[in-house]
Amino acid sequence: MTTILLSILLFGLFVFALSLRMILFNEPEVRGTCASQNPLLKSEEESCSYCGKKVKPGQECIKA
Repeated sequence: MTTILLSILLFGLFVFALSLRMILFNEPEVRGTCASQNPLLKSEEESCSYCGKKVKPGQECIKA
């Protein structure tokens, strides 16, 4: 029972922290979802594995 309550509490704190970040920074979208944007993992222009957009290393991938 204690484990379940602790996991619910941690999940609630996580959701609260995300909503607080969205309120304070006025950015309703989650950024940094494309792991292919990491310049250490990517050397050429490739398509994003999340949205399929052609992006260069260091360029942000914004799903349109």
